[in-house]
Amino acid sequence: MNTIQEINKRWNAPTPRIFQKIRNIGLILVTIAGAILAIPEIVPELIVTAAGYALAVGSSLSVIAQATSEEPIPPVLKSKSRQPKPKE
Repeated sequence: MNTIQEINKRWNAPTPRIFQKIRNIGLILVTIAGAILAIPEIVPELIVTAAGYALAVGSSLSVIAQATSEEPIPPVLKSKSRQPKPKE
């Protein structure tokens, strides 16, 4: 439950300016891809396929950029594999 609270806190924290731009680029990709996918019979199949990939990439960019904040990552969310091994 603590992890969910930390993710929610980071989601609502201020997003750095560069990641705001990345988020907006992702949203533009999603919008364009959604418009293309809404009319698949008019557009060639290659473009419809590319629009599907653009939709996936744009949504991933937007979510990851929104979850980025300037606060340091709390120890709860850090991977144990990244921590140095204790010396014996």
